[in-house]
Amino acid sequence: MDVSLRPDSQTRSVHRKNPDLPTLPAEFMRAGMPCNNLNGGPNDPLTSAASTSVHTGDQEETYLLWSAWDGRGVSKQRRGSLVGRFGLSRQIIPKSMGRILLAGDKAAADRVHDANMTTIRTRILVLESAFHGKRGRAHVELC
Repeated sequence: MDVSLRPDSQTRSVHRKNPDLPTLPAEFMRAGMPCNNLNGGPNDPLTSAASTSVHTGDQEETYLLWSAWDGRGVSKQRRGSLVGRFGLSRQIIPKSMGRILLAGDKAAADRVHDANMTTIRTRILVLESAFHGKRGRAHVELC
């Protein structure tokens, strides 16, 4: 986790059995929240079935984090996901997405989900347009 990308973030401790081996547990603060990562070892590789979510306040912060991680050995996936060089999936999710998905309108939530599945970088405008039933070119973003 690159703690330099979020305010009030820091690495607290990292343990390696020996300096040439990967980190086993690591403790860090992300945006003031304590977090732990544990490496399961070579017999338990990371998959996209488990990911860490990074919530952003607005589109500018979403793009800022995306741009900061892009080009650091990550692969881009659909749904606003980036997979790091060690296999950890990160989803960069605007906080407004939770509000939209939990608004109590299943048809609108389904449209938002479907729209987000077509994007690479999550775009709040696309999500809100889908929520309100509007469709258009903005639903597909392949950058």
